[in-house]
Amino acid sequence: MTMSSQALLHFQQWSSEAKSCDCFGGMAQQTSTNNALGTLIGYVGAEAATNEIFERLLWPQRFYNDFGWHNIIRMTLFLPMGAPLHKAALATLIQIHKNGLFRGHEQGHMLGSPFFYDSRISYLAHNCFDIDKPEKDLVRNGLWLRAIANFPLPSTTKLDGSRSVETGLRDAGIPGQHRIRAINRVSHLRISVPDYKPHTSEIIGNETGRTTLKNYFALLATEFTGVLTGITVAIVWKTGFMLLWFAPLILKVVSAYLAVSRGSLEVPPQIQFSGPTGPENDLTPLSEKLQDTSLTNKKFEIHDTLNGFLVIEGDENIILQFFRHYGHPIRNRFREVSQIIIIVAFGALFPIGTICSILWMPIGLQYTWLAYQLYATLAMYVYNFSDGHSLGTTEKKIAQQWTNQRAKGKKNKVYFGSKEGVLMAELEVTCHNRVKDGKDHMKTLLSSQIQRPDKLSCQSSGSGTMTTSSSTDKQAAGLASRNVAVK
Repeated sequence: MTMSSQALLHFQQWSSEAKSCDCFGGMAQQTSTNNALGTLIGYVGAEAATNEIFERLLWPQRFYNDFGWHNIIRMTLFLPMGAPLHKAALATLIQIHKNGLFRGHEQGHMLGSPFFYDSRISYLAHNCFDIDKPEKDLVRNGLWLRAIANFPLPSTTKLDGSRSVETGLRDAGIPGQHRIRAINRVSHLRISVPDYKPHTSEIIGNETGRTTLKNYFALLATEFTGVLTGITVAIVWKTGFMLLWFAPLILKVVSAYLAVSRGSLEVPPQIQFSGPTGPENDLTPLSEKLQDTSLTNKKFEIHDTLNGFLVIEGDENIILQFFRHYGHPIRNRFREVSQIIIIVAFGALFPIGTICSILWMPIGLQYTWLAYQLYATLAMYVYNFSDGHSLGTTEKKIAQQWTNQRAKGKKNKVYFGSKEGVLMAELEVTCHNRVKDGKDHMKTLLSSQIQRPDKLSCQSSGSGTMTTSSSTDKQAAGLASRNVAVK
């Protein structure tokens, strides 16, 4: 071999080695860039995740009670849990620990933990025998408060019939100091047992039973994007890393299967329904002998800074269930520990995926992992700022049915319960321009007659004594022209 041939061979070997080094150098540089992007997404995503997403995980019967075609798209796009959840998971575990649930069997308190939200709002209970000395207690979980909070008010242009509220007040000659700073709502909710048994299709089922097939379909919809990505990874790369995209759905399904049982709604036996329903007549009259005149009706006064003033009226034996043990988890150590382990697994999912991406994933799969994490992070931000926490929930379903009734010009009325017993909830809302106006109307509602099951009502007289009347509860009259009832 000549000198020139040897030199040419050495040059070709050097060129090949140089190209190989450039290739590995480029790959290393690209991997470093992806690692930096993964770290950034992890930080931004962790800030987006909140503890509320684990409340949804721990009570699927409530948070996926309204799964229908109108919610499928939003659930599919905005409820995946494959995003960076390590910070939210840690905060959830800390709250569980503070509530003493790590101590052992039947120790600690569920109220105020992610298992059972505590509103920390109090109420005053007024009865018709001593209305001037109300009893004070806590609302606790407060299903009906959450339902009313989801009931939308008309726009301000609808309230005064003008282009803007400010213009309407100015045209009416109202002084500037009385201009609206915020619309104040006063809600009057009557909860009772209906005179007729509604058809099953009209009843909003309570959320304390076992997890249903509808709940599982909802969970599948929330992780549809992750499952689709996992299938794509399995087809293109034929790798076990596809489990990173299937893991959120698997954890959700296991969590739903092992969800803790909840305290159910108990309608007193003397006012439960009797008799069948039929297609000819959806409503069946109650037997008169089931009416019990010994039940005591009360009015419950609630002040909520965000959602205004609320009066709930009805039989205290029914209403107090929603303020006490309805929906409260029934203690089961195995299920509680299982849920805690699942929360830990969700918190570890993103760090494990990031480590796999750095050490073992090919470049194309790294891009796929980062792209999905970016999407899931953006979905969490949309979830937070578009009232996503109420998406598909029982309270949202109740509010939506009230809204539909209002749009049809009917009373805001819903039926809530199960085949064992059903309640009827009628809502009336008035809007007021000032807090003082709202308080005045609240006092009018509290001092008005309290409807009793035997059709007798109690009313406070000027001296504070109680009188009875056979008339029904009359509406407060004489509202100012700028206070509008939401029918």
